[in-house]
Amino acid sequence: MEKKLKIAIVTIISYNYGNRLQNYALQETLRKLNVQVETIPVEIKYNLKGKIKLWIKTIVAPVMKRYSGVCWDLFDQNIRWSRYTAADNDVGTQYDYFVAGSDQIWNPNFEFNSDREFLTFASKEKRIAYSASIGLDELPYNEIDRYRRHISAFKAVSVREKSAADIVESLVCIRPEVVLDPTMLLSVEQWKVVINQSKLKIKKRYAVAYFLGIRTAEFDSYITKKAAEMGIALIDIMSLPCDIKNKIGPAEFVSLLYNSEAVFTDSFHGTVFSILFHKPFIVFERPYEEGYGRMSSRLDTLLETFKLNERRVNSTDQLKMLELKCDFFNTDEILKEERKKSIGFLEGALNNY
Repeated sequence: MEKKLKIAIVTIISYNYGNRLQNYALQETLRKLNVQVETIPVEIKYNLKGKIKLWIKTIVAPVMKRYSGVCWDLFDQNIRWSRYTAADNDVGTQYDYFVAGSDQIWNPNFEFNSDREFLTFASKEKRIAYSASIGLDELPYNEIDRYRRHISAFKAVSVREKSAADIVESLVCIRPEVVLDPTMLLSVEQWKVVINQSKLKIKKRYAVAYFLGIRTAEFDSYITKKAAEMGIALIDIMSLPCDIKNKIGPAEFVSLLYNSEAVFTDSFHGTVFSILFHKPFIVFERPYEEGYGRMSSRLDTLLETFKLNERRVNSTDQLKMLELKCDFFNTDEILKEERKKSIGFLEGALNNY
């Protein structure tokens, strides 16, 4: 019997819906390539003691009505976690390849950004970056040498947005492929497996608002009025009371978007799932945030790729001219071709082991 490649994913691990969902999606995509795959945790997760604690939490939470973290812990059972961390001396010998990505794993302004995200614990021929995002249009000057040194040590590199491709090309003189975020590699049917795990059931018709940045009073007023005109409720995910928000983990998040009638967002992954599920959507420009620069480059690439640039607004004047109805006529054909290219990158990076 042919020995399967053993792959480890190294990515951001935080309480962010898009982050955890892209981790799951990359895992499932790699599994389809007939490899063994695990995710390297920041600290060891779900040993026997951890599994017992989770079992107790799931029983106690409904009784005590304290759901904090339970939905995330339940979703994390979908992730195959490694028993190693990047700090273990022998981790580099335990896998055939390590894949860094996706999400903003290479954003230098994020506190977690370290040698771990550049896979320095592994030998150079084992380092692959899939859909890595820098999240900025340019690197801070004091990071240029570090990024050049680390990125040049990868066997294969792909990125999520064109601005990241520009940065990498300027550093190592080779332009990386721009590929899909892992969440777009799974079909709607594959996402329904996750949706069916959701514990949140909403019977009324609704639209979703999902904003990670600050939105203007004018945008806020537009969203509220538009939901009222449609005669549906508005579920503003990040503004829900804590007792309700605590019940929304990654599975519930995908379910909310899938069952919605419209999506208003400034989020990359909010936009991704709107496109995947063919939901009428509007992407609102996120205001400049000090210390983070203009973080919209990933949305630029996403909307350009799917020819949906008109869904992006940065003023109330644009809103007045924009219909909520979306044209997804070419979306599935573009998605088919982009998936082929993206999976082709992974196959090419792994095929000469």
